[in-house]
Amino acid sequence: MEYMDYDGWRNSYEYGALRTIKTRPLNMTITPNKSIGLGPFPDSGYTVLGDYYSVPVDLVADTDVPAMPAKFHLAIIYKAMMAYGAFEAASEVYDRGEKEYNRWIRRIHADQEIEMTSSGPLA
Repeated sequence: MEYMDYDGWRNSYEYGALRTIKTRPLNMTITPNKSIGLGPFPDSGYTVLGDYYSVPVDLVADTDVPAMPAKFHLAIIYKAMMAYGAFEAASEVYDRGEKEYNRWIRRIHADQEIEMTSSGPLA
């Protein structure tokens, strides 16, 4: 699928002559309400795959939950230990927090990063 700017997509598929055509979608856009717009409109059910990124969650209230898997929440605690150790000039707290934080970050990277692969030559 090719990306199309919203104004062009809207003029073609919502208001233009292509609004009555129903077939396999060829174009996509992001609408003002952040949903995905497909054009031409699908004639049946299709599966659309894609990558996305989410914004970090602000942890403000005591009941807020991080957007990362629960098995990695200790990384946040060790990062907080580093901040506390730096603020209070407690080098032993900072050092322990840094050591454990780095260990947890390596675990997160190993578990969450997408494996990079390369394909064969193009020609």
